[in-house]
Amino acid sequence: MGNYFIAVIALVFLSGCGEKDPAKEFIGKWNIIGSPKKGIVIQEGGKGFAFSEKGSGNFTWRLKDDNVGIFLDVDGAYLYTLGEYNLNELRFDESYLKSRWYRFERAK
Repeated sequence: MGNYFIAVIALVFLSGCGEKDPAKEFIGKWNIIGSPKKGIVIQEGGKGFAFSEKGSGNFTWRLKDDNVGIFLDVDGAYLYTLGEYNLNELRFDESYLKSRWYRFERAK
């Protein structure tokens, strides 16, 4: 009985200590602040797209880390749906995502 109890406690402890995927924090729909008809959708598997009234454009992303923290390195055609600027990288700024040119809030 004692060994069974120890085994159950060890299993609970080890299953609770699994690493959390930091990329999951980025997954979802994000709107440009003040423009709910413009934004991005970050999907699992390194894919995503930008959208606006003018259409949509696909991009790919990779999770990276530097001395500032984790971020998404975004690659793809210039996202003319949002403007003439590429996203390049997306970082958290409190509860927002920001790129060099845009600031996004999670869609509700």
